[in-house]
Amino acid sequence: MEAHLINTFDFIEIGNRTSKALSVTYDGKQWVLPPYPTKVMVPRIVADVACRQHPRMGTEDPYNPRAYDLLVYVPSWKHDDTPIEQSAAVERIDRSMLPKDRHVAELIDMRYRPTRAMDTGEGGNDALFDGRGAGA
Repeated sequence: MEAHLINTFDFIEIGNRTSKALSVTYDGKQWVLPPYPTKVMVPRIVADVACRQHPRMGTEDPYNPRAYDLLVYVPSWKHDDTPIEQSAAVERIDRSMLPKDRHVAELIDMRYRPTRAMDTGEGGNDALFDGRGAGA
């Protein structure tokens, strides 16, 4: 089993651009980022994860997935620190950047359907893990 160690000397300052506290989860531990303008010190890896976990919805460039607005900022990484709020968009991408016929997304009613062999009962030795027992 591999342990994930956080280097205690590699902390970095991070801020939340919104008026509500944000939660960041890394390696099973939760870190709370208080509302703007308060900044806190967190391990560098937690700051990186916070940037991935808190995009501003509807701002991602569909042609460049690295270009999007963040709800958090790291001053030493030269992020924008102006206060903002989460948008009402339901997806990350900015559809206004797509061709006109792609501006509206059609929502489909989806229900979870098992796709793994052990969930459907086709999995040989997986019967040990899905409740059927060894003699099934």
